[in-house]
Amino acid sequence: MWVTSLRVPKKDFERVLKICEDIARRDRSFRYKVVGKRIRIYSDDKDIAYGRGSWFVYKVNNRIRYTVYWTPRERLEHERGS
Repeated sequence: MWVTSLRVPKKDFERVLKICEDIARRDRSFRYKVVGKRIRIYSDDKDIAYGRGSWFVYKVNNRIRYTVYWTPRERLEHERGS
């Protein structure tokens, strides 16, 4: 499981969260979660994870910063509270 962790400027956080909600409604593969002051987006493929981070930077707000990393599925299930 690949994670794109978005660091969003405070003043834009609610707008970016709304965009995530809209995307998730249209695309079942788009899974995200708010963790602290970050938005984590979960992807099955590394290229998709990087692409999603780039899309938010270039199409939504160029002040968004992101990191992509891999995590085992067990950790994701633990984060979801399962």
